[in-house]
Amino acid sequence: DITVYSEIDSDNDGKVTVSGNHYGASDLRKDLIAMASNENMFSPAEQELMNATPIKTRDINNDVMYTTSDKLYAMSSGNPNNSSSKVKLGSLDQLTISTRTYVGSYPTLHGWLRTPFMDDDPDYGGKVNYLECLNTTKTVPYNSTIAPGIFVIPAANLNLTDVLFASAAKAGSTEIIQSNAIMTLRLDGKDKNIGEVYYDEENKEIIVSKGSTENKVHLILQGKDSRNNWYYSKEITGKEVIKASDIEDAIGLTPELILANSKIWIEITDTDGMKYAVEAKQTINRVSINISNPVPGKSLAEEINKSTTDVNYTASSIEWNTTDETAGYYKEYTASVTLTPKTGYAFIDMYIDGSPIKTSTSVNGFNATSVTKNTDGTLTVTYKFDPTAKDIFDSIPAMSMEVDSATDLSTEQFPTEAEVIGKSGIVYKVRVVEWRKNSNNPLEYEGILDQLPEVLKHNFNDAPATVKLTLTVKPAEVVPTPAPVSTPNSVTDDGYVVPNTGVK
Repeated sequence: DITVYSEIDSDNDGKVTVSGNHYGASDLRKDLIAMASNENMFSPAEQELMNATPIKTRDINNDVMYTTSDKLYAMSSGNPNNSSSKVKLGSLDQLTISTRTYVGSYPTLHGWLRTPFMDDDPDYGGKVNYLECLNTTKTVPYNSTIAPGIFVIPAANLNLTDVLFASAAKAGSTEIIQSNAIMTLRLDGKDKNIGEVYYDEENKEIIVSKGSTENKVHLILQGKDSRNNWYYSKEITGKEVIKASDIEDAIGLTPELILANSKIWIEITDTDGMKYAVEAKQTINRVSINISNPVPGKSLAEEINKSTTDVNYTASSIEWNTTDETAGYYKEYTASVTLTPKTGYAFIDMYIDGSPIKTSTSVNGFNATSVTKNTDGTLTVTYKFDPTAKDIFDSIPAMSMEVDSATDLSTEQFPTEAEVIGKSGIVYKVRVVEWRKNSNNPLEYEGILDQLPEVLKHNFNDAPATVKLTLTVKPAEVVPTPAPVSTPNSVTDDGYVVPNTGVK
């Protein structure tokens, strides 16, 4: 609603008498509102980028501030006596642009501002409205509807959330950029399947690959030499490498082209009429990281060694293929770390004409076991370490066993395992494969052990490891003689007493 603004209804009849140069009720504002919604001037996509800006302007007639909120609005001078040098814009007139910068090479250019001003002038009955313009001030009688024919340069507040940058470069041509060239916004095209683009400063080349979009994709490189701003453009139909020397020849550059000092991107013009772009990133050609080797008995490393971390990426904590907190003896461990490129850089993994263009990755000076470029642009690197050191054989403790008799022993009753102790103090269980009697001592046996664990380092060569078993015979059990039991005299049925004759 173009009539929305705050005023004082002094007589409460719902009508407000305003100054003749009242911006809120002006035809100027009506025209700007119509322009903002005109699809011949701004496409629907462009209109979506235009935010309504609330601004405050003084009504001279009622001496109050009123508010309007539109997508296009006339700017302000803030001070009519200074209108020829400064132009103000923004919801609070907080932004300032010099009129010379704004009108460029046309110092006598005039344009309407919204700032009203009233002064006393006896030639006009004491009150005059100043209708302010760039570089001049037009005066009309108070409450006059006269509007001298002067153009307006409106301001707009754009939603730049999805805008990457603006450029005067045009797809499909290679030209010098003129100083008065109009720039066009480039929106973020990350979801438009435009493709990938990288530049390799070391090898002086641009690597580009068209995505699945059906729109035409153009590579654009914009730069500057000692004389001119220029741009180079080429349509991209697949995957290719473009040499910096080819661009130098096309533009006619005498100094060597420094890709890092140029703006490089690929873009499309979508069905909504807007240009969408993907900006180039500098390739990370090699990665060299160090991870401390696992050492038995010590904690596994949690971070890569920072001193060797390339400045172009950051690294996650190390993930190990084990739940062990400390390394064990003679174990194989695999470490995994995810690398994230810093802003403006990228890992590369692409094949062009059957040849790989990949980030070279090493761990501790050796090729990584595996390297995976993830969909989010990160790089997951794994490295399998050689087995850790073996434990060193220390001793095999002798065993003892108590038996009932040494005459009818069966070795099946003997222990089936023996303990072998390493220098680390770790006790290993080893199977006894055979028991042999000591011919000189029937109570001593020698156990032949199975092959010692691979984790143990020893010098037995081909000789088997043995364990000594000493038997102890339990003493024979003594059966006590039963104590005599006396038998009492018995009495017959006839009443005779039969005396006890002894012990039964």
